[in-house]
Amino acid sequence: MKKLHSIDVIEEIAKKNKSIKEFYFSAYFYIPAALSDKGRLVVRKIKRNPLKSLQKRICSLKIPRGWSLGLMSKIKMINGSFRYIPQIDFSCPVSKKNLNLIKKNFSRIIQLFPGYILETKYSYHYLGLKLLNKNELIKFIGNCLLCGGRTNSELIVDARWLGHALRNGYMDLRISATDSRPEPRVVAFLKK
Repeated sequence: MKKLHSIDVIEEIAKKNKSIKEFYFSAYFYIPAALSDKGRLVVRKIKRNPLKSLQKRICSLKIPRGWSLGLMSKIKMINGSFRYIPQIDFSCPVSKKNLNLIKKNFSRIIQLFPGYILETKYSYHYLGLKLLNKNELIKFIGNCLLCGGRTNSELIVDARWLGHALRNGYMDLRISATDSRPEPRVVAFLKK
């Protein structure tokens, strides 16, 4: 079986949601614990075109050296409305135990499947296939905040990342490789 990476999941999202008109991507320079994106974020968009490979067009986006490419959850639909790809940036380290914890908690609490769990160098990401409206996005973020870890006080979702999502009105996850981090790769498919 072919190994799937984050760009393959974006292709799958496009196949499952034929009404998508545009995807938005962020080219950003990561600064730990930064409060502002000013001067370190550039937004790029790709219009959906069934005749051209989405994967090739994503790979051709120009980003400065040392920057990362992220998938923004906010997408434009053919009718002009916006929907959101459910995304999660987990904070627990990579381990079989933590992957099982994610599967258990998110099948029980969030109930938004199907979706993919991707492994990053230090943790995991989630990209869902079901698109959300703005109200569903807010409920989704709330459910992420309520999703505990080994104890009720330990979040398995990155709380700072959720804060940025609430402030910005969209989520954003790295999809590219960097000098020190590989491209996120699929390690599990979650379904109802």
